[in-house]
This record gives sequence, C-alpha cells and structure tokens, in this order.
Amino acid sequence: MRVLIFALLLSVTQILVAQTTECATLRVIESTKAQLCHMTLTYEDGRSEIIPLRYWQPFGNSDTTKKVLIQNQLKMTKVISRMRNEGYEVKQLSTTGENIIHTYVLFERIKEE
Repeated sequence: MRVLIFALLLSVTQILVAQTTECATLRVIESTKAQLCHMTLTYEDGRSEIIPLRYWQPFGNSDTTKKVLIQNQLKMTKVISRMRNEGYEVKQLSTTGENIIHTYVLFERIKEE
C-alpha cells in the first residue's frame, strides 16, 4: 500500500513541475550572390547572430561549387550541433529554391522550472 501511495505522489509531483518551451530559428540563404549568403540564428529573447556563408559561381566548375556547398553545410552542421549542446532539438526544417536556396530550421527546448 505504501508503495502505491509513493508511486502516486511521485507521478503527481512530476505533473506539477512547471515546464516552459523556448524556441530559436535558423534561416539559411545560399545563392550565387555574395551579399545574400548568410545564416541568421535568432533566439526567443531577441539575441541574434549572423554567420556569413560562401556563394557559388553559377557557371563555374562543378567541383568548386560542390566544395563551397559542402563548406556551407559544415557551418550549418556546427550551428545545429551547438544548438543541441544548448539543449535544443530540431522541430521543423524546410528547404526551397534553386538559384537562391532558403532553409528554415525551427529549434525547441523544454525547460523545467
């Protein structure tokens, strides 16, 4: 009987723990124009960070273009890894475009108070 009461109290305590959800967004723009290429990471509290990316040549060597895209992808991977280390999870991701590629990532973390 005591075990049952203890288990009931433990489950009620877990329900009463307040949780808040925090969001952050990452907008990535890749293009053939240098002034457009960047990532913008924005936190819910208003902090933001702009991370420059490299642009690719529209009619350049395909190997060079691949290398640039891989370098940009590596920067994205590092940002996602950093966000994971801060306790965020990727909740949604979308990509669209051809000449200008837009990628949008929504991060979320749950904080117990």
